[in-house]
Amino acid sequence: GGPALDPDGKIVGVAFQSLDDADNIGYIIPVPIIDHFLSDINLHGRYTGFCRLGVSWQTTENEALRQYLKLGSAAGEAGKLEDGEGREEELVVVESEAASSASEAGDLGDRIELASKKKVRHYRSHSETAASDSTSYEEDEEQYAGVRVSGGMGGSTYSYDTDYTYTYSYTEEDEREYTWEEILDMSDDTGVLVTHVEPILESAKVLQSGDVIVGIDGVPIASDGTVPFRGEERVLFSYLLRSKFTGDSVNITYIRDGERKTAPVKLEFPSQLVPWYMYDKSPSYLVHAGLVMTPLSVPYLMAEFGHRWQRYAPVGLLESAMYGQLGSEEEEVVVLSQVLASDLTSGYEDIHNVKVLTVNGETVKNLKHLLTMLESNKEPFLKFQVGNSPGSSMMIVIDAEKADRQTERILTQNKIPDRMSNDLRQWAVKSGMATA
Repeated sequence: GGPALDPDGKIVGVAFQSLDDADNIGYIIPVPIIDHFLSDINLHGRYTGFCRLGVSWQTTENEALRQYLKLGSAAGEAGKLEDGEGREEELVVVESEAASSASEAGDLGDRIELASKKKVRHYRSHSETAASDSTSYEEDEEQYAGVRVSGGMGGSTYSYDTDYTYTYSYTEEDEREYTWEEILDMSDDTGVLVTHVEPILESAKVLQSGDVIVGIDGVPIASDGTVPFRGEERVLFSYLLRSKFTGDSVNITYIRDGERKTAPVKLEFPSQLVPWYMYDKSPSYLVHAGLVMTPLSVPYLMAEFGHRWQRYAPVGLLESAMYGQLGSEEEEVVVLSQVLASDLTSGYEDIHNVKVLTVNGETVKNLKHLLTMLESNKEPFLKFQVGNSPGSSMMIVIDAEKADRQTERILTQNKIPDRMSNDLRQWAVKSGMATA
């Protein structure tokens, strides 16, 4: 704990933790995170977390992929404008105030990455060709008849050829300020390819797999998924989202089937398939015929496997905890925590820490759904399919009538006061499946 200071004595964060197996390596919570946390509480009266767009994505740096998606060059975020009179403008974004020459910002036609300042340098080129006036250019014709010549002063050039036509062109440069939206409109199409959208989030109403996100609130996204940060630095575009708060909206510019579109998306802090934190909340559980079942959570994994649960927990449970995504708001991963010894569960005692996949062939959605299936069962046997992967599932078959009669005795033997947690009982009472 305590403030972390820079060499000038300014606070840059709060000391948070250190690395046990190394010397003089520590970690801090930086000021922007602290500001976001305090502002979040001030806005909502509680901490709501950092928002997410709820999409999985990949870069579009590969040229073949870009051609397939009908995107432009991956080189950067400049653009070309035609004025309809033969003039062409090349826009190159520069990082500082005016650069002294074209070479500092890139040659004509080059494109460099968008930097933090919204200052753009114009390179205008103009070219025209017309028939020579034989009177005006009689001396030139005599001197250069049959020979192609060119010359010029400053940024202009001219040339004559044997057909007595001339070409005159010039380049000039200046600078002006643009909004991010104007820069995005003038930019080549760069961005990231959406590979998956979480179905329960607002973004699913706008985005779909195969879209290319090219900008957020007008800020162009590069083909590697980065946006401007400080000076010449770049960070992942998620930075633009995580500076927002729950309920805020952002304008997403995306390409679908070659057409560029812009739509607002409301940001959320989605619930996780496997909760990482359970503050001021007792875990839910259900005991039936000696089978102890509970929703999977990171606190559960820590209680079972210690602080290094990511190393020792079964791979199937780790996969759900680390990468699982909600398909619906009510979805849970229900695990068989342990099997209490009884006549009903003989031979099943070693089965523990496995997912409860189905009951009598019906997929288990959550603990409440599991209770509903058990209470409404009309079959003589309860067949539980459990396992952490499809190839390692096991079957547990329980006599349904004996389970109803002997569950209370099993609870008494193991000194368990109730077959279900208080929150689950309250829900069962409201649903008419249990008494208070």
